[in-house]
Amino acid sequence: MTAGAERKLLVLGVDPAGRITWERRWGGEADYATRIVAGDDGGLVVAGSGQGRGQGRTQALLWHLSATGELRAEQVFAAP
Repeated sequence: MTAGAERKLLVLGVDPAGRITWERRWGGEADYATRIVAGDDGGLVVAGSGQGRGQGRTQALLWHLSATGELRAEQVFAAP
């Protein structure tokens, strides 16, 4: 990675032929996706972890994306 480059989570939607249909980047520099699961609705559930959000501690993160890559919900679970 180039010094000073911004890091974001990257999730791609692809069609059956492997062509990219949408691309989404979000999150902070210390956010990491650890699992991506396809939902019954055609969307995706992305689970991961991150630092910060004003807390300075590791937190569990959960995102729900629609079939077109729109962010439907975001949940942050703070560490005790």
